[in-house]
Amino acid sequence: MSPSLHGLRTVIYPAPDLDAAKAWWTAFLGAEPYFDQPFYVGYNVAGYELGLLPDGAPEDGALTYWGVDDVAGAVRAATEAGSTAVNVPIVDGEFSETQSHSAGGWMRQSVGDDFGLSHHLEVIGMTAKEPATSLCVMDFVTSSKRPDLEDEAGTAFRVKWPEFIFHDPISKQYLAPVAEYFPQYDVLLLDGGRVVAGGWGVPIAWDGTVADLPDGYDGAMARAVEGHQGGVPATTLSFMAVAVGNGETKRGLAGEVMAALRSRAVEAGLSHVIAPLRPTLKPRYPLTPMATFAEWTRQDGLSIDPWIRAHQRMGATILAACPRSMVMTGTVAEWESWTDMVFPESGGYVVPDALGLVDINRAEDTGTYIEEGLWVQHL
Repeated sequence: MSPSLHGLRTVIYPAPDLDAAKAWWTAFLGAEPYFDQPFYVGYNVAGYELGLLPDGAPEDGALTYWGVDDVAGAVRAATEAGSTAVNVPIVDGEFSETQSHSAGGWMRQSVGDDFGLSHHLEVIGMTAKEPATSLCVMDFVTSSKRPDLEDEAGTAFRVKWPEFIFHDPISKQYLAPVAEYFPQYDVLLLDGGRVVAGGWGVPIAWDGTVADLPDGYDGAMARAVEGHQGGVPATTLSFMAVAVGNGETKRGLAGEVMAALRSRAVEAGLSHVIAPLRPTLKPRYPLTPMATFAEWTRQDGLSIDPWIRAHQRMGATILAACPRSMVMTGTVAEWESWTDMVFPESGGYVVPDALGLVDINRAEDTGTYIEEGLWVQHL
Protein backbone atom coordinates (compact mmCIF):
# COMPACT_ATOMS: atom_id res chain seq x y z
CA MET A 1 0.00 0.00 0.00
CA SER A 2 1.35 3.42 -0.98
CA PRO A 3 1.64 6.03 1.78
CA SER A 4 -0.28 9.29 1.59
CA LEU A 5 2.29 12.08 1.22
CA HIS A 6 1.22 15.65 1.93
CA GLY A 7 4.13 17.35 0.27
CA LEU A 8 7.36 18.70 1.64
CA ARG A 9 7.17 20.16 5.14
CA THR A 10 10.74 21.13 6.03
CA VAL A 11 14.10 21.73 4.37
CA ILE A 12 17.18 22.12 6.59
CA TYR A 13 20.41 23.41 5.08
CA PRO A 14 23.88 22.83 6.60
CA ALA A 15 25.23 26.23 7.66
CA PRO A 16 28.75 26.08 9.15
CA ASP A 17 28.85 29.90 8.99
CA LEU A 18 25.48 30.41 10.64
CA ASP A 19 25.67 34.20 10.85
CA ALA A 20 26.43 34.57 7.14
CA ALA A 21 23.74 32.07 6.16
CA LYS A 22 21.18 33.77 8.39
CA ALA A 23 22.02 37.19 6.93
CA TRP A 24 21.65 35.89 3.37
CA TRP A 25 18.35 34.08 3.95
CA THR A 26 16.88 36.96 5.95
CA ALA A 27 17.66 39.36 3.11
CA PHE A 28 16.46 36.92 0.45
CA LEU A 29 13.20 36.05 2.20
CA GLY A 30 12.57 39.56 3.48
CA ALA A 31 11.65 38.16 6.88
CA GLU A 32 13.32 37.53 10.22
CA PRO A 33 13.61 33.96 11.52
CA TYR A 34 10.88 32.88 13.93
CA PHE A 35 13.44 30.78 15.84
CA ASP A 36 16.97 32.10 16.24
CA GLN A 37 19.44 30.22 18.44
CA PRO A 38 23.16 29.41 18.07
CA PHE A 39 22.30 25.75 17.40
CA TYR A 40 19.46 26.29 14.87
CA VAL A 41 17.73 29.06 12.90
CA GLY A 42 14.24 28.51 11.50
CA TYR A 43 12.08 30.50 9.07
CA ASN A 44 8.37 30.15 8.37
CA VAL A 45 8.04 30.31 4.60
CA ALA A 46 4.39 30.21 3.54
CA GLY A 47 3.65 27.65 6.22
CA TYR A 48 6.77 25.57 5.54
CA GLU A 49 9.95 25.30 7.62
CA LEU A 50 13.31 26.44 6.26
CA GLY A 51 16.06 25.63 8.73
CA LEU A 52 19.77 26.39 9.07
CA LEU A 53 21.90 23.89 10.99
CA PRO A 54 25.44 24.97 12.00
CA ASP A 55 26.49 21.41 12.85
CA GLY A 56 25.29 20.03 9.52
CA ALA A 57 27.84 18.70 7.03
CA PRO A 58 27.69 20.57 3.67
CA GLU A 59 28.86 17.47 1.82
CA ASP A 60 25.72 15.63 2.99
CA GLY A 61 23.40 18.18 1.44
CA ALA A 62 20.06 19.42 2.72
CA LEU A 63 17.63 17.43 4.85
CA THR A 64 14.12 17.31 3.41
CA TYR A 65 11.06 16.26 5.41
CA TRP A 66 7.78 14.91 3.97
CA GLY A 67 4.47 15.14 5.78
CA VAL A 68 2.47 11.94 6.20
CA ASP A 69 -0.67 10.92 8.10
CA ASP A 70 0.90 7.87 9.65
CA VAL A 71 4.67 7.67 10.13
CA ALA A 72 4.59 4.00 11.11
CA GLY A 73 2.39 3.15 8.11
CA ALA A 74 4.61 5.08 5.69
CA VAL A 75 7.69 3.34 7.07
CA ARG A 76 5.95 -0.02 6.77
CA ALA A 77 5.12 0.72 3.13
CA ALA A 78 8.75 1.67 2.45
CA THR A 79 9.91 -1.51 4.14
CA GLU A 80 7.59 -3.59 1.98
CA ALA A 81 9.05 -1.81 -1.05
CA GLY A 82 12.56 -2.95 -0.17
CA SER A 83 13.90 -0.81 2.66
CA THR A 84 15.05 -2.43 5.90
CA ALA A 85 13.76 -1.28 9.26
CA VAL A 86 16.58 -1.14 11.79
CA ASN A 87 15.17 0.72 14.80
CA VAL A 88 12.38 2.89 16.14
CA PRO A 89 11.30 6.49 15.47
CA ILE A 90 12.43 9.56 17.32
CA VAL A 91 9.51 10.81 19.39
CA ASP A 92 8.99 14.11 21.14
CA GLY A 93 5.68 14.11 23.00
CA GLU A 94 3.12 11.44 23.92
CA PHE A 95 2.13 8.82 21.36
CA SER A 96 0.48 5.42 21.26
CA GLU A 97 2.01 2.77 19.05
CA THR A 98 -0.35 3.64 16.20
CA GLN A 99 -0.40 7.43 16.43
CA SER A 100 1.63 9.75 14.27
CA HIS A 101 0.67 13.02 15.87
CA SER A 102 -0.44 14.33 19.24
CA ALA A 103 -0.88 17.66 20.92
CA GLY A 104 2.51 19.09 21.66
CA GLY A 105 4.54 16.29 20.05
CA TRP A 106 5.91 14.85 16.85
CA MET A 107 7.28 11.59 15.50
CA ARG A 108 10.03 11.32 12.92
CA GLN A 109 11.54 8.49 10.93
CA SER A 110 13.60 8.09 7.71
CA VAL A 111 13.76 5.70 4.79
CA GLY A 112 16.23 5.32 1.93
CA ASP A 113 15.24 4.47 -1.64
CA ASP A 114 17.04 2.24 -4.12
CA PHE A 115 18.84 5.23 -5.63
CA GLY A 116 20.78 6.25 -2.55
CA LEU A 117 18.49 9.08 -1.52
CA SER A 118 17.02 9.80 1.90
CA HIS A 119 13.36 10.55 2.51
CA HIS A 120 12.48 11.92 5.94
CA LEU A 121 8.93 11.27 7.13
CA GLU A 122 8.96 13.90 9.83
CA VAL A 123 12.14 12.18 10.92
CA ILE A 124 15.80 12.49 11.71
CA GLY A 125 17.79 9.86 9.93
CA MET A 126 20.12 8.83 7.19
CA THR A 127 21.95 10.92 4.66
CA ALA A 128 22.48 10.13 1.01
CA LYS A 129 25.88 8.60 1.81
CA GLU A 130 24.37 5.75 3.85
CA PRO A 131 23.21 2.39 2.42
CA ALA A 132 20.46 2.89 -0.12
CA THR A 133 17.99 0.32 1.22
CA SER A 134 18.15 1.16 4.88
CA LEU A 135 15.73 2.68 7.32
CA CYS A 136 17.56 4.84 9.83
CA VAL A 137 15.94 6.30 12.92
CA MET A 138 17.31 7.53 16.23
CA ASP A 139 15.79 7.16 19.64
CA PHE A 140 16.66 8.34 23.15
CA VAL A 141 16.45 5.87 26.01
CA THR A 142 17.13 6.21 29.71
CA SER A 143 20.16 4.04 30.50
CA SER A 144 18.59 2.42 33.56
CA LYS A 145 15.70 1.16 31.43
CA ARG A 146 18.07 -0.59 29.01
CA PRO A 147 20.62 -2.45 31.17
CA ASP A 148 21.26 -4.72 28.19
CA LEU A 149 23.12 -1.81 26.55
CA GLU A 150 25.58 -1.28 29.40
CA ASP A 151 28.45 -3.27 27.88
CA GLU A 152 27.94 -1.78 24.43
CA ALA A 153 27.86 1.76 25.82
CA GLY A 154 30.98 1.12 27.89
CA THR A 155 32.84 -0.15 24.85
CA ALA A 156 31.66 2.74 22.67
CA PHE A 157 32.65 5.48 25.11
CA ARG A 158 35.60 4.23 27.14
CA VAL A 159 38.13 4.95 24.41
CA LYS A 160 37.05 8.60 24.53
CA TRP A 161 38.68 9.16 27.92
CA PRO A 162 42.28 8.75 29.11
CA GLU A 163 42.83 5.87 31.52
CA PHE A 164 43.76 8.10 34.46
CA ILE A 165 40.28 9.66 34.40
CA PHE A 166 38.85 6.37 35.66
CA HIS A 167 40.95 6.58 38.83
CA ASP A 168 39.31 9.67 40.31
CA PRO A 169 38.44 8.67 43.91
CA ILE A 170 35.52 11.10 44.14
CA SER A 171 33.95 9.62 41.04
CA LYS A 172 34.35 6.10 42.44
CA GLN A 173 32.76 7.17 45.72
CA TYR A 174 29.69 8.84 44.23
CA LEU A 175 28.91 7.07 40.95
CA ALA A 176 26.73 4.38 42.54
CA PRO A 177 24.48 6.81 44.44
CA VAL A 178 24.31 9.05 41.35
CA ALA A 179 22.97 6.10 39.35
CA GLU A 180 20.50 5.31 42.11
CA TYR A 181 19.25 8.84 42.77
CA PHE A 182 19.27 10.43 39.29
CA PRO A 183 18.64 7.77 36.60
CA GLN A 184 16.44 10.17 34.61
CA TYR A 185 19.49 12.25 33.73
CA ASP A 186 21.47 9.40 32.14
CA VAL A 187 20.54 8.91 28.49
CA LEU A 188 21.70 6.96 25.46
CA LEU A 189 21.06 7.81 21.82
CA LEU A 190 20.45 4.79 19.60
CA ASP A 191 20.76 4.70 15.84
CA GLY A 192 19.55 1.49 14.28
CA GLY A 193 19.54 -0.02 17.74
CA ARG A 194 23.23 0.82 18.14
CA VAL A 195 24.54 3.08 20.89
CA VAL A 196 26.00 6.10 19.08
CA ALA A 197 26.04 8.74 21.81
CA GLY A 198 25.14 9.32 25.42
CA GLY A 199 25.41 11.64 28.34
CA TRP A 200 24.50 12.17 31.95
CA GLY A 201 24.13 14.91 34.48
CA VAL A 202 23.31 15.57 38.11
CA PRO A 203 20.89 18.02 39.75
CA ILE A 204 22.47 20.38 42.27
CA ALA A 205 21.62 23.40 44.37
CA TRP A 206 23.24 26.52 42.87
CA ASP A 207 22.31 30.15 43.47
CA GLY A 208 23.41 31.33 40.02
CA THR A 209 26.59 33.10 41.09
CA VAL A 210 30.16 32.25 40.13
CA ALA A 211 31.11 32.23 43.81
CA ASP A 212 28.64 29.39 44.48
CA LEU A 213 29.84 27.13 41.66
CA PRO A 214 31.07 23.70 42.81
CA ASP A 215 34.73 22.73 42.45
CA GLY A 216 34.19 21.37 38.96
CA TYR A 217 33.32 17.78 38.12
CA ASP A 218 34.13 16.29 41.52
CA GLY A 219 32.43 19.09 43.39
CA ALA A 220 29.25 18.87 41.34
CA MET A 221 28.96 15.14 41.91
CA ALA A 222 29.52 15.46 45.64
CA ARG A 223 27.07 18.36 45.96
CA ALA A 224 24.39 16.45 44.04
CA VAL A 225 24.60 13.31 46.16
CA GLU A 226 25.01 15.04 49.52
CA GLY A 227 22.28 17.53 48.66
CA HIS A 228 19.88 14.73 47.76
CA GLN A 229 20.69 12.87 50.94
CA GLY A 230 20.21 16.05 52.97
CA GLY A 231 16.93 17.02 51.32
CA VAL A 232 18.33 20.17 49.70
CA PRO A 233 16.16 21.17 46.70
CA ALA A 234 18.04 21.20 43.40
CA THR A 235 17.86 24.25 41.16
CA THR A 236 20.34 23.32 38.44
CA LEU A 237 21.34 20.46 36.17
CA SER A 238 25.08 20.01 35.68
CA PHE A 239 26.09 18.07 32.59
CA MET A 240 28.80 15.64 33.69
CA ALA A 241 29.75 13.86 30.50
CA VAL A 242 28.69 13.67 26.87
CA ALA A 243 30.31 11.17 24.52
CA VAL A 244 29.91 10.20 20.88
CA GLY A 245 30.88 6.74 19.68
CA ASN A 246 33.73 6.02 17.30
CA GLY A 247 32.96 6.93 13.70
CA GLU A 248 29.91 8.97 14.68
CA THR A 249 31.41 12.47 14.65
CA LYS A 250 30.16 15.43 12.58
CA ARG A 251 26.55 14.31 12.90
CA GLY A 252 25.54 16.74 15.62
CA LEU A 253 24.93 13.89 18.06
CA ALA A 254 26.56 15.59 21.05
CA GLY A 255 24.19 18.51 20.58
CA GLU A 256 21.23 16.12 20.44
CA VAL A 257 22.29 14.56 23.75
CA MET A 258 22.75 17.95 25.44
CA ALA A 259 19.39 19.14 24.12
CA ALA A 260 17.70 16.02 25.52
CA LEU A 261 19.29 16.49 28.94
CA ARG A 262 18.44 20.18 28.92
CA SER A 263 14.81 19.37 28.09
CA ARG A 264 14.64 16.97 31.02
CA ALA A 265 15.99 19.67 33.30
CA VAL A 266 13.35 22.14 32.14
CA GLU A 267 10.60 19.53 32.56
CA ALA A 268 11.81 18.94 36.11
CA GLY A 269 11.50 22.64 36.88
CA LEU A 270 15.23 23.33 37.20
CA SER A 271 16.22 26.93 36.58
CA HIS A 272 19.78 26.51 35.32
CA VAL A 273 21.89 24.17 33.20
CA ILE A 274 25.68 24.29 33.56
CA ALA A 275 28.63 22.07 32.65
CA PRO A 276 32.27 21.63 33.78
CA LEU A 277 34.09 21.14 30.48
CA ARG A 278 37.30 19.34 29.50
CA PRO A 279 38.19 21.34 26.36
CA THR A 280 39.31 19.13 23.49
CA LEU A 281 42.40 21.15 22.52
CA LYS A 282 43.58 22.01 26.03
CA PRO A 283 46.04 19.04 26.20
CA ARG A 284 48.01 20.79 23.44
CA TYR A 285 48.55 23.72 25.81
CA PRO A 286 49.20 22.10 29.20
CA LEU A 287 51.21 25.07 30.49
CA THR A 288 48.48 27.59 29.72
CA PRO A 289 46.05 28.42 32.55
CA MET A 290 42.45 27.48 31.75
CA ALA A 291 41.26 31.05 32.24
CA THR A 292 43.67 32.20 29.53
CA PHE A 293 42.82 29.33 27.19
CA ALA A 294 39.12 30.13 27.53
CA GLU A 295 39.74 33.63 26.16
CA TRP A 296 41.29 32.43 22.89
CA THR A 297 38.78 32.90 20.08
CA ARG A 298 38.48 32.64 16.32
CA GLN A 299 37.62 35.53 14.03
CA ASP A 300 33.91 34.75 14.45
CA GLY A 301 34.22 35.33 18.20
CA LEU A 302 33.74 31.70 19.16
CA SER A 303 36.32 29.66 21.06
CA ILE A 304 39.20 28.02 19.23
CA ASP A 305 38.22 24.83 21.03
CA PRO A 306 35.61 22.66 19.27
CA TRP A 307 34.04 21.38 22.50
CA ILE A 308 33.63 24.84 24.00
CA ARG A 309 32.34 25.96 20.60
CA ALA A 310 29.73 23.19 20.53
CA HIS A 311 28.32 24.52 23.78
CA GLN A 312 28.47 28.13 22.60
CA ARG A 313 26.48 27.21 19.49
CA MET A 314 23.77 25.94 21.80
CA GLY A 315 23.69 29.28 23.56
CA ALA A 316 26.10 28.56 26.41
CA THR A 317 28.31 31.25 27.91
CA ILE A 318 31.61 30.85 29.74
CA LEU A 319 31.38 31.40 33.48
CA ALA A 320 34.79 30.68 35.02
CA ALA A 321 37.65 28.22 35.28
CA CYS A 322 37.40 25.58 37.99
CA PRO A 323 40.96 25.00 39.33
CA ARG A 324 40.24 21.63 41.01
CA SER A 325 37.70 20.01 38.73
CA MET A 326 39.20 16.55 39.29
CA VAL A 327 42.09 15.26 41.38
CA MET A 328 43.79 11.92 40.65
CA THR A 329 46.59 10.40 42.71
CA GLY A 330 48.48 7.14 42.40
CA THR A 331 51.86 5.53 42.78
CA VAL A 332 54.56 6.19 40.21
CA ALA A 333 54.07 2.69 38.84
CA GLU A 334 50.33 3.27 38.49
CA TRP A 335 50.86 6.50 36.60
CA GLU A 336 53.35 4.77 34.32
CA SER A 337 50.75 2.10 33.55
CA TRP A 338 47.94 4.65 33.06
CA THR A 339 49.98 6.79 30.67
CA ASP A 340 52.34 4.27 29.03
CA MET A 341 55.22 6.56 30.04
CA VAL A 342 58.31 6.34 32.24
CA PHE A 343 58.94 8.92 34.98
CA PRO A 344 62.63 8.57 35.88
CA GLU A 345 62.79 11.56 38.21
CA SER A 346 60.57 13.87 40.20
CA GLY A 347 58.97 16.86 38.51
CA GLY A 348 56.07 18.01 36.37
CA TYR A 349 55.33 15.95 33.25
CA VAL A 350 53.29 16.57 30.12
CA VAL A 351 51.04 13.54 29.79
CA PRO A 352 48.89 12.63 26.75
CA ASP A 353 45.29 13.86 27.15
CA ALA A 354 46.00 15.67 30.43
CA LEU A 355 44.97 19.32 30.49
CA GLY A 356 47.87 20.25 32.75
CA LEU A 357 51.02 18.75 34.24
CA VAL A 358 51.20 15.58 36.33
CA ASP A 359 53.40 16.07 39.38
CA ILE A 360 55.64 13.06 40.07
CA ASN A 361 57.36 12.67 43.46
CA ARG A 362 59.62 9.64 43.36
CA ALA A 363 60.76 10.07 46.96
CA GLU A 364 57.16 9.66 48.15
CA ASP A 365 56.24 7.31 45.29
CA THR A 366 53.27 9.44 44.28
CA GLY A 367 51.90 11.09 41.21
CA THR A 368 49.26 13.81 41.49
CA TYR A 369 47.19 15.38 38.76
CA ILE A 370 44.92 18.33 39.54
CA GLU A 371 42.79 19.05 36.50
CA GLU A 372 41.39 22.48 35.73
CA GLY A 373 37.98 22.57 34.10
CA LEU A 374 35.82 25.30 32.62
CA TRP A 375 32.31 26.13 33.76
CA VAL A 376 29.79 27.14 31.09
CA GLN A 377 26.12 27.98 31.51
CA HIS A 378 23.36 26.91 29.11
CA LEU A 379 20.30 28.07 30.99
